[in-house]
Amino acid sequence: MQLSPLLFQRSGQLRLAHSEDISLERQLWRCPSEKMKLREWKRCDSRTLAHLVPLPRQAIAILEDLYPLTGPTGPIFRSISKRSEATRYELCS
Repeated sequence: MQLSPLLFQRSGQLRLAHSEDISLERQLWRCPSEKMKLREWKRCDSRTLAHLVPLPRQAIAILEDLYPLTGPTGPIFRSISKRSEATRYELCS
């Protein structure tokens, strides 16, 4: 896990990161509120803003290396278990 010390984010947030949330051009990772560790009522509140994480050049290099394996959509770190991360953490609908 080379990204963790570069981004200073919770491991669960990093595991749930999707390619759609990351902009390599803007060097920014947008963490939606439903993927953050928040109280249930605050996570489901539409007024809760996304968390913006600036991406250092080292993180961008790692993400560019992962791109051929992960593609333009979906999770960056695909689960090899039968139970996906999305079912592990109940997301608001």
